[in-house]
Amino acid sequence: MAAQNVVRKGIRWRVRNGQSIRVWEDKWLPHLSTYKVIYPRVLLPLVSRVCDLIDVVNNCWNGDLLKQVFLPFEAECISGIPLSIRLPEDRQVWAETTNGLFSIRSAYKGKRKDGLGLVHWCQYYLEEYWVASVVHPKLPQILESNWSPPKDPLYKINVDGTVFPSQKEAGVRVIIRDQRGLFIAGLSKKIPTPLDAIEVEAKAFEASFTFATAVGIHDFVIEGDSLNIVQALRGESPPPSSLAPLIYGMFPVVNDFWSIHFSHVRRTSNWLAHFDFKISRGMDYPSIMNESEKRSSVSVPSAPPQPPNPSSEIDHSNHWTATGVPVHMTNQPNPPPRPAANPDLKSHPESPVPWSTGLFNCCDDVNSCCLTCWCPCITFGRIAEIVDRGSTSCGVSGALYTLILFVTGCSCLYSCFYRSKLRGQYFLEESPCTDCCIHCCCEECALCQEYRELKKHGFDMSIGWHGNIERQKREAKKPPAVQGAMTR
Repeated sequence: MAAQNVVRKGIRWRVRNGQSIRVWEDKWLPHLSTYKVIYPRVLLPLVSRVCDLIDVVNNCWNGDLLKQVFLPFEAECISGIPLSIRLPEDRQVWAETTNGLFSIRSAYKGKRKDGLGLVHWCQYYLEEYWVASVVHPKLPQILESNWSPPKDPLYKINVDGTVFPSQKEAGVRVIIRDQRGLFIAGLSKKIPTPLDAIEVEAKAFEASFTFATAVGIHDFVIEGDSLNIVQALRGESPPPSSLAPLIYGMFPVVNDFWSIHFSHVRRTSNWLAHFDFKISRGMDYPSIMNESEKRSSVSVPSAPPQPPNPSSEIDHSNHWTATGVPVHMTNQPNPPPRPAANPDLKSHPESPVPWSTGLFNCCDDVNSCCLTCWCPCITFGRIAEIVDRGSTSCGVSGALYTLILFVTGCSCLYSCFYRSKLRGQYFLEESPCTDCCIHCCCEECALCQEYRELKKHGFDMSIGWHGNIERQKREAKKPPAVQGAMTR
């Protein structure tokens, strides 16, 4: 019973869509000591839920309602909770750790905070620290890191976020450069909410994906100076509890690009994205420059510039300034299909996405339906070649499928594994039942659905994996459309 009380005391809610969290009863505030709202319960009924405070249309908090209902410090704390664009279901997390996962050590640590136990705990670790205190020689100076251009045909995107405590606002900055280090496009955007530093960094990554789509870039390296976010996007470690909805909400968006490589850099190598905040704190639209403007207005020195003279520094405290050329993507064709799932993405979102077509919607693609009915080995061979990323050809996979069919009569035992692999690459839900059951009950329908799904993701199934790669390279060489300069 004592252990249950400890666990119950350390659990709080992580806000996602707010439908499961009671405003006045549950623990859901991230920064207050009690995690609960302490303001008198007026204006809102006792049964109110946190979702009543969220503007679902704009995917943000209802700032006016927060100011009316809560005290200023509570309203500021609530508005600083980041919301995912997907608004998944709420979850309970362990409040004593940054990743929200329970551990015996953190529970023991929380229990030790009381009375005499805290004194003994401090004495024990003080003795260990005294014994382990050894004077080490000075570490050698760390080598300076510099920005390096990406390999052809990739672009490089540098992102950064900055908090302005005096204004209770934040801002994100995105810089896109090509293989020669030349400026392609830039985005500077303010966020009128008092987010934490790491939450602003996550918002910068989120904004970069939308901006890359608007500019027409599909293969790129994205760099940031937040190691926690980069490791979470790579799938190397779970994200912090406060960032989990944002990080998991990015995965379906990331998977729509051809290839993305996540890279962590030190602040000195990310200085251009960071330093630009000191010059312009609020460009609310993307900017893009042509070749002549790149040479005349953008230069990349080998070292960060010196800060401006305080006597000549412009006061930005009362307004936001904007510079650049607005983007209007006129005559821009639809982005070409993505021929491969993102190789750097290793973790799955918490809620799998549905299939683009139903299991029995065979009439949506009559050609693939007829092909599967007469020659299922060809349909499976094409699917296997794409899913295996060209490691096995259509002919080899189709021949093996036919051999298993004639020997065992149950080719579904082989094809169901590729359905599982396809779902893993695109985070698709396992419906209406398990992969093996679907292929055993209706092999042709399952193959047709997988065939249509790959076509929906932009693959030309008739030319195979390597044909799609060649088409990708041809399309990648087309530069994005650029409109002439516009004065403000």
